[in-house]
Amino acid sequence: MKQFSLTGERDTVENKIRNIVDVRDVADALLLAYENPEASGRYICSSKPVKVSDMISVLKTLYPMYTYPKK
Repeated sequence: MKQFSLTGERDTVENKIRNIVDVRDVADALLLAYENPEASGRYICSSKPVKVSDMISVLKTLYPMYTYPKK
């Protein structure tokens, strides 16, 4: 498996699809489940699937000072 880091140690990354969730959304979901007596069982917190290349494009816009994979 190809890997990358934001420090530029690797220059490639597999362009797989990932399911990402913001930790703030997870915290909100945990509180809602904790405070609701009817909530029982397991819950999955996730967003729509995102390609790694699309995530990198967003990161490049937000944090241009880092080095990102070229491919």
